[in-house]
Amino acid sequence: MVTPDPGGKGRDPEAHRGVSEEARGQGDLGVCADTFDYYAEMAPKIMKTSHPSTGTAEFYARIESEPLGVIGCITPWNFPLMQAVLKVAPALAAGCSVVLKPSPLASLTCCALGELVAAAGAPPGALNVITGGPPEALEGGGSSGQYLIDHHMLDKVSFTGSGTAGQKMLEASASKLRPTCLELGGKSAFIIFDAQLSDISDGFSAHRPSKDGDGLHAMPLVHWTLFEPTIQNKQMHWESVDSGGSTIPAEDVADSLDSVVDWVRARLCCGLGQIEAANAARLSYQPRAGT
Repeated sequence: MVTPDPGGKGRDPEAHRGVSEEARGQGDLGVCADTFDYYAEMAPKIMKTSHPSTGTAEFYARIESEPLGVIGCITPWNFPLMQAVLKVAPALAAGCSVVLKPSPLASLTCCALGELVAAAGAPPGALNVITGGPPEALEGGGSSGQYLIDHHMLDKVSFTGSGTAGQKMLEASASKLRPTCLELGGKSAFIIFDAQLSDISDGFSAHRPSKDGDGLHAMPLVHWTLFEPTIQNKQMHWESVDSGGSTIPAEDVADSLDSVVDWVRARLCCGLGQIEAANAARLSYQPRAGT
């Protein structure tokens, strides 16, 4: 059931921030479908009762796997549906109930996911989706996310997001001895040493503009001998990138958030020079290489 919906929610500009419709149709939805299929196949094998040998007739051993309970899943804005599915699918397959809290900046596809799970026949309460914001509220308390992680009936937390919010997750779980999985924000560098630039240029350049430049591998580290040719190659590629709204399939870069616009203004003071909006609506910028 997790397939592209040309006339539905998948086309809403808030559904996937910072990535074009064509890119998400080829990537995220395929991963989501495969993830559900994988855990649906694995769950019966992993959850079944096993009888390991004890090596003696005096002892009998049996291992039973039981659902852990209620799992709280809190996901970020940059891969809203895929991040949710990577957490929700294994939990549901194991028989757990899930409370999913997506980013307030990209909640629509997660709400649609809740509808799909219910339509597929899941019992009421198996997957619950709560929304809320603004995103900075978690750092100050009082948000729906804070309420979720403070709840005494939550048995485990799986969180992907900022380090500041992740610290709140761990603090809330510590007093409860509650298992907590954290995938915290950062930039995993794209490292280039001795390499043929022609062999890597397409993949290297194409990944940078995606997600408004806020992907997990957005920062390149380049050996000094390849620095100048890498910058030239990168900028030549980016000058041909099509920028605009996320609902237009041909575009490579989708709408920018207000925070990205503010960041661009700040960078103008640091030597990047004037950066013009890429379209009439001023929702995105032509990619630029900053050093």
